[in-house]
Amino acid sequence: MGWRREPVRVTRTVLYWAALVVGPLALAGIELFHPAGFTHDPGAFQYLTNPDLFDGDFNALAYPGPDWWFTLHMIQTPLVVLTAAGMLLLVAGLATLPALVARVALLVFAVYYTALDAIGGVGLGRTLIAANDACQPVPAGDWVECSPGSAWSTADYNAVRDSVNGLWTDSWVGGVGSFVSQTGSWAAFASFALVAIALVESGRSRLAPAAVMAVSGWYLQLSHAAFNGPIAFGLLAVAGTWMWFGRPGDEGAPSQRWFPEPAAVAR
Repeated sequence: MGWRREPVRVTRTVLYWAALVVGPLALAGIELFHPAGFTHDPGAFQYLTNPDLFDGDFNALAYPGPDWWFTLHMIQTPLVVLTAAGMLLLVAGLATLPALVARVALLVFAVYYTALDAIGGVGLGRTLIAANDACQPVPAGDWVECSPGSAWSTADYNAVRDSVNGLWTDSWVGGVGSFVSQTGSWAAFASFALVAIALVESGRSRLAPAAVMAVSGWYLQLSHAAFNGPIAFGLLAVAGTWMWFGRPGDEGAPSQRWFPEPAAVAR
């Protein structure tokens, strides 16, 4: 009956590598271009709509503008959920307390990170693009003015600026320090650490790669933007690769050791 099990093992192997190695490496790459530290000076709307007006890239290697902010989060959101699915796969079949709590933490992580990306990433990105299209801003002193003949006046543009900055700093759904942001961040650390504990406790992983996974969760708790985010997802990819090839036990291929054949049921 092993042939019936093989497609399941292949599927889980693909999910493992996609969610715990390839996905995190992709996230590490795009987060290098995710700026941070602009909340209060010059302000979220000011920098994200018109980065050329300000010196520095705010931790990122580069930030091309609002179209990239939208694209970045369209890519990031499903990859983060994929990562959470991969973490769930690691503790599949474990009934220990760390594994059970880790599943709850991973659900919270996926839900609140998706909410954060939807509000402060995808939705905000489209708002920034629409504002620039309607205003066609041109530099004017320390800020901008809307081009003559554009759909919006400068007053309209500034009103949206104030609204976006208020949303970005909102205590419930804002991009930094809000309930949604903090819940997602701490759930990330808790889930990564608990998965690591569950894997060591069950013998599925050695201590060293599990520790790397826990550290990656800590960096993700700090920020998913540059440069903490790339460090976090890079470390997760290292942990995933290390666990696959360095799991205790020498017999069988890694896929057979991670996803063993279930014991035959006695008739």
